[in-house]
Amino acid sequence: MTQDGRRVGRLHRVFQAKDLPVREGQIVQETLNRIRVRVVPDANYTDDASRLITRQLRERMGEVEVIVDLVDDIPRTSAGKFRAVVSELEKETT
Repeated sequence: MTQDGRRVGRLHRVFQAKDLPVREGQIVQETLNRIRVRVVPDANYTDDASRLITRQLRERMGEVEVIVDLVDDIPRTSAGKFRAVVSELEKETT
């Protein structure tokens, strides 16, 4: 969800950019104005890839803070499932 209340779907498509050197990626909306991106990079990953991910998210979400974390793996749910997009907004309001 954006700061102005719009719901945005299919955010995981930012990882489908041509030649993006990412093995796996997960987008976590921590607050309305902060997005954390967990990236499992491949060997060709550079800062340019982080900038591209940030730019694409801001094009969809507006002027939000984007934090790109390079990680070795992305946690699965207790059922072993991979979630490409996670919203923590419910935690913020409770």
